[in-house]
Amino acid sequence: MARVLIVEDEPSIARIIQFKLEREGHRTRWVEGGEAARDRAGEADVVVLDSALPEVDLATLVAELSRRSRLLLLVDSRSARMAEGGLQGADEVLRKPFRPTQLARLVRRLGEAR
Repeated sequence: MARVLIVEDEPSIARIIQFKLEREGHRTRWVEGGEAARDRAGEADVVVLDSALPEVDLATLVAELSRRSRLLLLVDSRSARMAEGGLQGADEVLRKPFRPTQLARLVRRLGEAR
């Protein structure tokens, strides 16, 4: 199974993601911001990144993280057009709200593709 870095500023969402992925056998680590993500991305096979992190240049962060790990971008439905149209580097995009099983399926696929 994959080593997964969860980059999410909402603890309740991070806990749901972490719970589901760990039940699927993945090893997870949760961080809240872009700097911590940069520090830890090299330790992960897959990064699950919230596109709505405050005070983050998302395009730059996506470019940096995608060079080191497979990247799943979580996108709020209101900003989906921005992510799909302008951001390069994400391996997969998943719109919020999502089902934990959808997320787990994508993480498994990305982990297998590493």
